[in-house]
Amino acid sequence: MDANRFVNLALKNPKKAQDLIIDFLLVQKRRYEKKEISGSYIKNLKKPIKLLLEVNDVTRINWKKVSRILPPERRYALDRAPTIEELRLLYQAGGLRERFCLLTMASSGIT
Repeated sequence: MDANRFVNLALKNPKKAQDLIIDFLLVQKRRYEKKEISGSYIKNLKKPIKLLLEVNDVTRINWKKVSRILPPERRYALDRAPTIEELRLLYQAGGLRERFCLLTMASSGIT
């Protein structure tokens, strides 16, 4: 369904539009549960739909209800500090400039 048809549907029948949004987000939630996408990605899918309807004065969508079905988003990174062995491998593989940057970053806690 294109944007104009969806906005017209939402103006005439906001409940039907809300159900379509929820169905779409539930499909995305299943993808999240299969670890295909992240929780924050689903939140980013909701934002343009909400903006489209707000710009076109569709105000009777219950966004709190829609947001409750979204999975939690991770607010931290999955990074870690490199091990000594990883630093040694990088040091051996790098040139003079890379070694300098590596040693500076490792000694100052940037890594």
